Amino acid sequence: MKSKQVISLSIAFAFLALSLTGILLYIKQKTHEIEITHTVFGLCFIGFAIFHIINNWGSIRGYSFEKLKSAWSKEIKIVGIAFVVLLVGGATGLLEPVAELGRIFAPSRPRMEDLNFNKISTNGTLDQGSTWSISLEMDRSGFLPVVAVWAEDSSGQFLENIFVPTKIALPEEAGDLNDVKLIPFEPSTLPTWSTRTKDHMPNYPEETPRTHFIINTKLRPATSLVIRVEVKNKDLLSNYELRIDPTLKDIFRLVPGQKGPVKKIIVQSE
Repeated sequence: MKSKQVISLSIAFAFLALSLTGILLYIKQKTHEIEITHTVFGLCFIGFAIFHIINNWGSIRGYSFEKLKSAWSKEIKIVGIAFVVLLVGGATGLLEPVAELGRIFAPSRPRMEDLNFNKISTNGTLDQGSTWSISLEMDRSGFLPVVAVWAEDSSGQFLENIFVPTKIALPEEAGDLNDVKLIPFEPSTLPTWSTRTKDHMPNYPEETPRTHFIINTKLRPATSLVIRVEVKNKDLLSNYELRIDPTLKDIFRLVPGQKGPVKKIIVQSE
């Protein structure tokens, strides 16, 4: 068995795998399995290429110099310049339009208006209290929002956390909803909630839903009630409040006058 043949065939198969996974990544099919496959074959390709260079070092030196070996060859100059240009263009972001051109081949994402409301529950261990349903209809501008919902009385005294996430979703790449990483929620992310609450512990085990959602929760009895919502959308912070009468079995709505990530808040006692 000849080592050169094994290495050459290995490089060919590694190149085939890198090409297929590279095309999928280019058109934004960034599943975890594709990234793993691309990384593994990339490492294999590096290893095989090193052996290939060692076995063919004489030929490579011959390609790099003129016949008298007194000057660099035209070929090495052309390849070297192209390498530097591509390296600098990628490192400085100048070639980003080329790298992002693959988005036109990516499958379209569903419009936010077409998505259903996510239903979640909080404060399920609260023994005494009334049951409430709070729905948040999000605007299309909402992008991986971070939301806190809590209750106060009419004098501004904190009563109860209604929704506080345990995690925050961040995009791996700017503007990309398909590939996110999760980090722990920090109270300082939502400064209004952080300063008004008396309980900084999250009560929902995941990140904030990305689109419209309904919270089914329990609240302790109160003579007056104000539902407050704080939203961080990218670098924008928005605050909303809805004053309701807890003695009425009614539906309370808030349609914010200003443009923001929340289009409508509906609160209903059950």
